[in-house]
Amino acid sequence: MKEFYPWSKTAYEEAIAKYKEGRLSILDVQLSGKCNYNCTYCDSPNRDLPCKIDFDHLEILIRKEPPLYQWMFICGLGEPLWAENKPALLKLLALCRELKIKCSFFTNGSHIDEQILDYVHTGILYPIIKIDTFSHELSKEIYNTPESHKTLKAMYDLFDIANDSKSEFCHVAASIVPTRKNFNEMTSIVHKCLENNVFPLLGQLEYAGNAIGNYDSLLLSREELLRLKSDISNAIGEEYKVPICPSVIAGIHIANDGWVSVDRRSGLSCSWFWLETPQTVKLCDVNAIGTFSEADRAIIEYRKKVIRQMIELTKQIEIHPFGGCGGNVRDLAEEYVKLQISLMNEG
Repeated sequence: MKEFYPWSKTAYEEAIAKYKEGRLSILDVQLSGKCNYNCTYCDSPNRDLPCKIDFDHLEILIRKEPPLYQWMFICGLGEPLWAENKPALLKLLALCRELKIKCSFFTNGSHIDEQILDYVHTGILYPIIKIDTFSHELSKEIYNTPESHKTLKAMYDLFDIANDSKSEFCHVAASIVPTRKNFNEMTSIVHKCLENNVFPLLGQLEYAGNAIGNYDSLLLSREELLRLKSDISNAIGEEYKVPICPSVIAGIHIANDGWVSVDRRSGLSCSWFWLETPQTVKLCDVNAIGTFSEADRAIIEYRKKVIRQMIELTKQIEIHPFGGCGGNVRDLAEEYVKLQISLMNEG
């Protein structure tokens, strides 16, 4: 199975090489909590959190060190294509194009237009689109909207772009959550993705947001998930594994409130790493720093403080058949611990 470029071994190794030099080469930026959907198992619905990032200042910071940043991930909170988020998104995409930085974000696909498709066509944008079903009726139920045809059309538009058998990588990924509603569709969805050079990214159902009220009716048993993983592995001819997202280790996470933050327990740059309500530590205000080197130092110093705690936590992690969207949690944690110990021994 082809790799999804943002989470490929190549991208990961490049990011880790810079991390070993004390530099984080990926920016992970949140916009606002605005979204036009209220999906059946959205991890945190009805978020109306404003974006307090000064994008003019953010641009100044990025321009100071443009060769350093290889990726920008717009991840967590809201829908990046929602009307109130789109001006900031387009500003970031234009900057990525100018400075040859690649960008990736999660989207429900409801507001994809020709302008966005052009960024995909030209190799700037590598979207991760929610594809939980190809059924119009089920789509209406899952996404809680009568306009499922817009989402499905966006999926097919992106499939048309992605369907390049000569490409070394997948340029589009599908975020798929197996539940009792779509379980019977899973194999066909994965096949459809593979036929169109789209990376099928299967993640676990999180006990949060709307899913809490629907959890018992949606949750698949471990045995069912293991059987599904086996079926998918057979379909692709290798063991199915969610790749490690390099931004979780080698990224600077800029929350919607403008603060550079990390997971409190692990120090990782992803507030959803533990698949629960985020417990983060604010390290510095991106609107007030002079260079990103300040954020690099703050993140690395905090990680040194919690690495022993992280080693103990790693032993307690339950292995999940698929894992989260940042990769299989056990694999990710072990890679991170190994890297941190190596750096501490060298230091």
